[in-house]
Amino acid sequence: GLIYTAYAQEGLNLDDDAKATAEMILSMKENHPAALNLLGILAYKKGENDRAGDYFLQAVHVHPGYAEAHTNLGVLHWRREEKDEALAEMRKGFVLSPSVPDLGALYFSAAVSLGKLSDAEQDFLDALRFHPENKNLIFLTIDLLIKQGKYREAMLRIQDALALFGLEEGALAAALDIRRRIGPPQIDRKTKKHPLSLCMIVKNEEKNLVKCLHSVRDLVDEIIVVDTGSTDRTKDIARIFGAKTFDFPWSGDFAAARNHSLAQATGDWVL
Repeated sequence: GLIYTAYAQEGLNLDDDAKATAEMILSMKENHPAALNLLGILAYKKGENDRAGDYFLQAVHVHPGYAEAHTNLGVLHWRREEKDEALAEMRKGFVLSPSVPDLGALYFSAAVSLGKLSDAEQDFLDALRFHPENKNLIFLTIDLLIKQGKYREAMLRIQDALALFGLEEGALAAALDIRRRIGPPQIDRKTKKHPLSLCMIVKNEEKNLVKCLHSVRDLVDEIIVVDTGSTDRTKDIARIFGAKTFDFPWSGDFAAARNHSLAQATGDWVL
């Protein structure tokens, strides 16, 4: 309870109160890592960098797995222009507690600034193995992929994110930009003997289309979507999942729309 109080006081800029609470904790339990870390933060805010570093080092010495102290050491190294040391400490903090948003964001920013994109990508992918639905990790990983020009991998991750979290304007815009770069998937007759096309007719299905196309994405070689007059984001979603989209004015005849979709398919079989 006291440690939460101390950090809340610091968050409210009641720094003298936070210091007093942290010192009270240390009088009760010598070398409490979170209290030492907080004293380091308070010293850092005053510009007492050497003193702050001593507190962070004490916290790490007492508890080597205390992620926040490693990241704070990294921030301190960064201020001193010791960029390699900073990145190493921020990486330790992230690897120890990858689900803490601030630790991931700081490591990401440092890695991007120093051009260590490939190394950071592997660390984020490793973290996702244990936190596969962590939104912060997913979107930082996507950003790393995009910055490296790995657009196809980024597209798959964005599709997964849309299926997990629903439609988000930022993710939709990024995905549409990537799709414009790479175009829709094309059937390769050299590697696929009997390709399978998915043909659909749709109208205003943005609430359902993501999960529908995500469920079949890895099973088909081509997606054909014929839209009969949507006024929502249906066609954008279809394009994000690699569909070739076609407009067909609704005539009251499902067979006509369906036959139009079949006429666009190039696969040997149609779903």
